[in-house]
Amino acid sequence: MRLDGRPLVLVSLGTVYGRRPEFLRRCMEELAGGPWQVIFATGGESDIGPAPANCIVRPTVPQVEILRRASAFVTHGGMNSVQEALYYGVPLVLAPQAADQFWISARTAELGAGLVMDISRFETGAIRANLTAVLTGAGYAAAAAHIAQSLDQAGGPARAADEIQRWMSAVTGNTKEENAGALGCLG
Repeated sequence: MRLDGRPLVLVSLGTVYGRRPEFLRRCMEELAGGPWQVIFATGGESDIGPAPANCIVRPTVPQVEILRRASAFVTHGGMNSVQEALYYGVPLVLAPQAADQFWISARTAELGAGLVMDISRFETGAIRANLTAVLTGAGYAAAAAHIAQSLDQAGGPARAADEIQRWMSAVTGNTKEENAGALGCLG
């Protein structure tokens, strides 16, 4: 199946928590027949059932490439996944599984770029309802786009490296080249 013009939704629980077939099956059941095209990255889990006509199921996907085109992302709320989605202005439906994902998800919702689900007690239809809200509520896309703009203006990895080197020079008194040499980096 090829991608078409329908709103594109990515569903992934990441590399560590991706193998949760019960959650992925539930997503598939609730999103089947919707007005969107859904890509499932199963983390290697292949037994989530037959894919409905609007769904594509793969063990892994090129997440960044898909997020460049996505309208929404159903995710576990890991830092990498959230950062990548927000970098491309993609609003999120967050289903945190453990650790820092609860905080990251809560902050994403606080900023207006997504909705958080409590998967330990969510009701039938919650995934579809949250996805519909994120896709139709203009505020989610606008908040995600605002965050994307701020991330773009921050300067990316090159600026981060420059800031680290500037800090190291202030602390050590060494030049950028001396710090790079001390760290074993190409300066």
